Amino acid sequence: MSEIQKTSTARAPFNNPDHDIVLCSVDGVDFHNFKFILSLVSPISKDMFTLPQNESLAEPAVPIIPVTEHSTILYPLLLLSYPTAGADPTFDIIDDTRAVMDECGVCNDTCFKM
Repeated sequence: MSEIQKTSTARAPFNNPDHDIVLCSVDGVDFHNFKFILSLVSPISKDMFTLPQNESLAEPAVPIIPVTEHSTILYPLLLLSYPTAGADPTFDIIDDTRAVMDECGVCNDTCFKM
């Protein structure tokens, strides 16, 4: 039997209750996002959001996309492309800076590793 991972919600600006998509980091942090913003940043995201969705008659749920990045990398990576005034990322250790820079290179080609 698999263990259910507990999740938490990322801090602002990725905790907006009006979100229409969630990116869930590998360590279980939910980043509430907007498809429109992600599609402007990444052609891969834009293409993914235009694919037909399996819609049921039940209450529509917000899609949750698991990604392989840790929240300490995903937060500044998303922050770099989010239209939020005064929300520049800061890094406590140089390794986080390197990891985000590496992911920026990956995102240019493939968005997030989904």
